Amino acid sequence: MEIILAKDPVNERKNLRPFGQRVTCYDYEVKDKLSARSYEGRIIGYTTTFETYWVRTADGATKLAKNPTPVILDNESEESSSEGEILPLEVSDWDEQDHPTEDLGLAAAPKKKRRTAEEWTNLVGSRKSTRDRKPKIFVVGKDPDHPTDQQARVCLQVKEWAAARIKERDQFLKYQVFTKIRKSDIPEGTRIVDTKWVYLVKRKADGTIEKFKARKVGRGFTQEEGINYDETYA
Repeated sequence: MEIILAKDPVNERKNLRPFGQRVTCYDYEVKDKLSARSYEGRIIGYTTTFETYWVRTADGATKLAKNPTPVILDNESEESSSEGEILPLEVSDWDEQDHPTEDLGLAAAPKKKRRTAEEWTNLVGSRKSTRDRKPKIFVVGKDPDHPTDQQARVCLQVKEWAAARIKERDQFLKYQVFTKIRKSDIPEGTRIVDTKWVYLVKRKADGTIEKFKARKVGRGFTQEEGINYDETYA
């Protein structure tokens, strides 16, 4: 066999179920959602398909079962279930026990123990964060990391803030996010929405300065609906 099939017969036999082994199989023919999804039976034959066997059920029917699960009783170990009785159904007389034909797979499946909330807490500890979740409020002009425009132009970091403003201006020129207009083209009585500079010092986790950030923003609160704009966008 090893020469013909180019396979190691020892490795091929590792997952082979013993003849007559008692197994639980998934029922692929179930149509009713309230019916049992599995059935119990014994292996009575082999196929050429991997992990597929002929199984005889409790009511005497013969079915093809794919990847059946061995049944382990309370009074036997895993070794005894795989190496124990291998007699066919007629000889063993179904282990001399009465097995109902309904809900066989559900009864054979072991029930998982559900941990209580106290057990989970003792197992992984409390997941309550110790961080201060209150938002930190910064006041522009009173915090050195949030200076006003006037403070940014006279403080010790005046060169850094000037470089940040130039970088923001270059981005405006690169992406053409504005349109130049003349004051003479503005209708009389029209309110112009002005802009202002907003400054921010971005810091790393260790508190050191990462970069100086300057943004030119419009003062949108000076707009009036129907006068300065007609449409809104999300």
